Amino acid sequence: MKFVSRFALGAALAMGGLSATVLPATAVAAQEEAEAYSPDFSRKFVKPISEAQEAIQAGDMATATQKLTEAEGVAEKPDDLYYLNQFRFNIADQTGDAALRETAIKGMLDSNSEAMSATARSSLYQELGRLALERGDQAAATQYFEQLLAADPENPTAVFNVAVMQLQAGDEVGAMPRFQRAIELQEATGEPADPAWYRQVLKIAYDNQQDIMQPSLSLVRAHPTESHWRDTLVLFRDGAETTDQSDLDVFRLMHDTGALQPEGEVNGQRTRSDYIDYADTANSAAYVGEANAIMEEAKAAGDPGASTSFAQDVNSVIQDRLGRDRSELSGLADEAEGEATGRLALSTATAYLGYGENEEAARLYRLAMEKGGIDEAEANTRLGIALTRQGDLAGAREAFAKVTGGTQGGIARFWEAHVDNLESPAAAAPTPAAAPAAAPTPAPAPAPANPDSSGS
Repeated sequence: MKFVSRFALGAALAMGGLSATVLPATAVAAQEEAEAYSPDFSRKFVKPISEAQEAIQAGDMATATQKLTEAEGVAEKPDDLYYLNQFRFNIADQTGDAALRETAIKGMLDSNSEAMSATARSSLYQELGRLALERGDQAAATQYFEQLLAADPENPTAVFNVAVMQLQAGDEVGAMPRFQRAIELQEATGEPADPAWYRQVLKIAYDNQQDIMQPSLSLVRAHPTESHWRDTLVLFRDGAETTDQSDLDVFRLMHDTGALQPEGEVNGQRTRSDYIDYADTANSAAYVGEANAIMEEAKAAGDPGASTSFAQDVNSVIQDRLGRDRSELSGLADEAEGEATGRLALSTATAYLGYGENEEAARLYRLAMEKGGIDEAEANTRLGIALTRQGDLAGAREAFAKVTGGTQGGIARFWEAHVDNLESPAAAAPTPAAAPAAAPTPAPAPAPANPDSSGS
């Protein structure tokens, strides 16, 4: 049973214009490294560069520019060239002169000064790429980001930026391995990548009809927000061969991760209520207690879908059957003990699961598998659900691990990711959208050395 259109799925994953990002925290690191370095200036260079520094500090950019021109005429050593261009950068930063900013950065990179650490070099290539993008020169931006990657191949943001350039050049499939590599490198630091990185990999896989399981799992493990859980589970259900029974296991995970959404609107189109679809599916499968619980949650959430004539008709059927259903459960559990197969034990266990009686549900699932004659993948999945809800995460993991292959195996993998998140409270917390980082700024140069102590 499929309830959500591909239009809604595409809208959920839409990325907009993905852009290159900036390297995190490089400006501070570069400043600390520069301050720890003792520059080696040419003797004749010290006087004009000192006067240029004083003029910059006084806000006199005209004098500073004049003094930098004088300093350039006597610059001989790598440190002369590096700090000359760093002061040019400072002038460009204060005057907003993008062309001077780019010239200064290239001058710093070409100086071969030991004052420039690997961190600073990466930061400068990053800034050149940003400036190239700002003026619309994608070819130059690509070149700078590739130079950044060559200078710092293990830098996740460098890999990401090259992938972005590849993506914007129209090579979606070719960019995907680099996006995945960027994520791997970032995760190796002990922190997840930005949510957009995971969503981009998922979108490429979805758009190109590739397997979406791994990118989906990566997203919800790294950023288990309600919206990410819903997007990935709806995508999975939309593309899998599901039945009402397997749909229910997806709905149960949507419920437990807070991903159920009320009736609403996406891009001007009306979307159906997850709550009502869930309640209707559970009711059709004769799990009346579960259907009633979800219908009540829909009402409590103020879901407009609960007021529709369809929902009211479903609720009427649920209420008519609810009392009788609950009173019969104990007898069915006793009857299941004497059955030759586990079919009655399995259905009764799921009824108990819907009423929130997870311990009895788990007992009956185990009984069903002992007796046999059932779908063990379904039984193990639901045993895992019952144990997860009891807090027996090790037992749940053991049950889910027995479910492999096909639609049910995919559902079990999602439930395992949920168990992982429950074991890691920090990871399970909703992840706010990351704010754009500021562009890296080369550190101010240290004051020039005393002329008497300078090199010749």
